[in-house]
Amino acid sequence: MRKSLRETNLAGKTGAPIKLSRLGEDDRLLLIYQTAARVIHEKGYDATSLQDIADAVGVTKGGLYHYIDGKQSLLFKIMSYRLELLENRVMAPSALLPDAEQQLRSVITLNTQLIIDNGMEMTILLDESNGLAKDDLRKVAARRRRYYQFVRGIIERLKTEGKLHDLDVTIATQNLIGQLHWLARWYSSAGRLTREQMVEEFTKAALAALLRPTTRARLRAVAQTTTTLRGGKGRPVKAAQRSRI
Repeated sequence: MRKSLRETNLAGKTGAPIKLSRLGEDDRLLLIYQTAARVIHEKGYDATSLQDIADAVGVTKGGLYHYIDGKQSLLFKIMSYRLELLENRVMAPSALLPDAEQQLRSVITLNTQLIIDNGMEMTILLDESNGLAKDDLRKVAARRRRYYQFVRGIIERLKTEGKLHDLDVTIATQNLIGQLHWLARWYSSAGRLTREQMVEEFTKAALAALLRPTTRARLRAVAQTTTTLRGGKGRPVKAAQRSRI
């Protein structure tokens, strides 16, 4: 079965262009968003024209207008889509976990996976908020604040429980979100680590900066048990396979 384009970063693919007419409606929009995000990231929002985006997508400018209202509207839709992924794939599943330790690991791991798998340019493009209309800017800012407050709430509970290093909660939250945001700027799939190794190493480094050693050890035990239970074809997954560099 063909993997859903919603689970794939199309914008960085090489080879024959994908024709919009062959895609479903959701996948057409995703291809446009990812391609537009890449072009805007490379050229800058102000220097990017709709013709540039249409050429990159492989459609006429008139054909592009079938899916968008204009460049400013497209920027808002890209940001909204990126924030929707953050809410649905990071916040929602993490909120279901039983304690703050597991929630923090989940937030870091899932957010790292999201950045790697769904178009890093779409994360970087959140910096282009000044290109939005005022009402759209308020909507994006409100959703970004909800994510910040969600992460801050987790870190605040960890501090109350004595599991956090001696850190200011606000600074710790901003630092973690900054690390995740910066990941989109330096990560390369051509690096020496596999995707799984990259996610695990980034998660370990972020947790080490926040949690006391006893808390990290407890989290590792939970993570290792979960990984063993989910091992391929019922076989336990060895620790060396999980963390090998």
